[in-house]
Amino acid sequence: MNQLDLSPDECLLSTIFPEHQPTTTHIILQDFYKCVFKAHFEGRSHQIVRLETIPESDGGEGACHQFRAVAAIQKLAAAQIPPLVPNVFRIGVAVNAEGRQFEFSVMEFVDGVTLQDAWGAMSQENRHSVVADVVGALEKLHSLRLADVEYDILRELDIIDKSARTIGGPLIGFLNDGAALLKALPYPVYFDDLSSITITKSDMDEWVHSAVLCHNDLTPRNLILRRQLKANTAANGSPTTHNYELAAIIDWELAGFYSPSYEIALQDTYLSAGNRHLSFYLLLKGSMKELVPMSQAQARLLQAVELIFESRERKLLSGTNVPAHIRKRFIERLQLHRDPHPYIGWTRGLPDDGTGAAPFEMSEKEADELEDEVIEEMMKRRQSNKVKGT
Repeated sequence: MNQLDLSPDECLLSTIFPEHQPTTTHIILQDFYKCVFKAHFEGRSHQIVRLETIPESDGGEGACHQFRAVAAIQKLAAAQIPPLVPNVFRIGVAVNAEGRQFEFSVMEFVDGVTLQDAWGAMSQENRHSVVADVVGALEKLHSLRLADVEYDILRELDIIDKSARTIGGPLIGFLNDGAALLKALPYPVYFDDLSSITITKSDMDEWVHSAVLCHNDLTPRNLILRRQLKANTAANGSPTTHNYELAAIIDWELAGFYSPSYEIALQDTYLSAGNRHLSFYLLLKGSMKELVPMSQAQARLLQAVELIFESRERKLLSGTNVPAHIRKRFIERLQLHRDPHPYIGWTRGLPDDGTGAAPFEMSEKEADELEDEVIEEMMKRRQSNKVKGT
């Protein structure tokens, strides 16, 4: 662990938990600016805490706005799919022993296993049932439009006039038109190939008009499953296999009101980094596309996200960016290509072989080996570049 990485000290913990201090904490994710940890309590339910640095330039103004907005989105989601959204207990501002200021949120910990870890042990029937539950939850989320939201929640989101056509969420802000959405994408400067499609004002107006509540980060690590015993047992009465059911959908930081085609487009960008399970991607994507209206405008948003994202990846591949090279190798190993139909995304089999590739799922070990292989190659390339530079 880097000694500069953020961790919860006694000063932070006393502010976050003024009444009952956790007996232990377990770091889940951390860097210099943020930290996610699990707080363990004696005789009480555990909780998840997120910490993020408040920039000094903010001077404390607007502190907690981001976390407050995400909490408001989770409240909206919980009204649509009550059992599947963790409760947010509180948000606030805390200062550590060094005087750094942080936003924090405290959430319910949902006991279970991530789909990332369970997928390999699940039967095909169980995989289909869990994905059907995910898509069913998504369908309920997509039934909520901004016009249906009550004023007190809008205020938490800093939306003054819900009659105005609005698209976006806490991460990128709430925007008034589709053009602003393209500019606000997480990779906004890579527009090289966008000229290859024609996007009309009518298309962009539909993106805003069709905006519904979306999660936008449905990756295997954000889906918590609960294990159930199957009915069939061994001769000695012990269970032989397990089934899993969907217990929670976590990490709502990317959520907001977006066109449904935007949510399905993001699934294509998560392969390799956010999702190593090709079979999960194919099953989820095949079901999600039924939630997206068939229209020119929706197809063009899918194409626009693809073009902007892939343009960025090509630029990164010209250097030694490790995630970009891992993704390229992942796609090559699994023999993936983009289907001509924008709703389908990545598919298996070489585009010109006519027969398709044999079913192939990369194991965790194989995925780890692929990453190690690429990291070693990039380190050697960087060292070679340094030598040439001298």
